[in-house]
Amino acid sequence: MVDTLKVGDVILEKYELTRELGKGGMGVVWAARHRELGGLVALKFLLPSGRASLDTTARFAQEARIANQINSAHVARVDDVGTYNGVPFIVMEHLTGSDLAAMIEKRGQLGIQESADLLLQAGEAIQKAHTLGI
Repeated sequence: MVDTLKVGDVILEKYELTRELGKGGMGVVWAARHRELGGLVALKFLLPSGRASLDTTARFAQEARIANQINSAHVARVDDVGTYNGVPFIVMEHLTGSDLAAMIEKRGQLGIQESADLLLQAGEAIQKAHTLGI
């Protein structure tokens, strides 16, 4: 089911898929426009390989609960969860930009100041999670 998603598909009659953002070991992430509110969101669907394992499905749900608790500029906000044709998904804040690997590939090695700044941002997010007992 996840492999058949395409631009224009509407999830739960409110999220219209606009483009695939990426695919990882556990899920595939799509950009979507909320049909009523107009804003962009990111939908992360659990891949079929993950749904075969109850442990992976539980970790996926736990990821959503944990991320929902963390209020940080350095962690994507989780707004909702759902199931579409039996496939669990997470509705997250849509972020713009590129990931660190893409940045390094494009620009080369980062300077010390920029690297330190990025590490501090990641540290702030980890500290927020740690404060919540995560």
